[in-house]
Amino acid sequence: MVSMFSLEGKNAAVVGGASGIGEAVAIAFAEHGAFVLCLDVDIEGALDTAATITEMGGEADASQLNILDGETVTAAFESFNVKKGSLDIVVCTPGVNVRKPILEYTDEEIDRGARRKPQRERARDPGRWTDHGIPRIGLNHSLFFDSFSSC
Repeated sequence: MVSMFSLEGKNAAVVGGASGIGEAVAIAFAEHGAFVLCLDVDIEGALDTAATITEMGGEADASQLNILDGETVTAAFESFNVKKGSLDIVVCTPGVNVRKPILEYTDEEIDRGARRKPQRERARDPGRWTDHGIPRIGLNHSLFFDSFSSC
């Protein structure tokens, strides 16, 4: 069967790749030819997803990443850059969910879920992955998948 959706030669980072939507996205990208880096706070789950991809004949790796910790986000994307050189696709599936009526959210809770702060102040922002992922994609690449979540 000829694939109408080829990711051959593309490099993808999937934040939340240990389970659920992220795991499904990582496996689907690999099935279409992409190298996939599975990133998740659950390193065992991320390693399992990468192993599943490898067993299917695809290429994958895994790293631990906590989207609430800017240092681990920076380290994960810098490591990816060193290993693979380019980043074509970024998908972020985890979300920060505050379970109470939206009118009762504090400014801090809103900032955790929405990128309202200036870039220099986003060290703890769950969207920090975009600060490291987007610049590595480069202007000559056309693929980019942004953040979504099942929360």
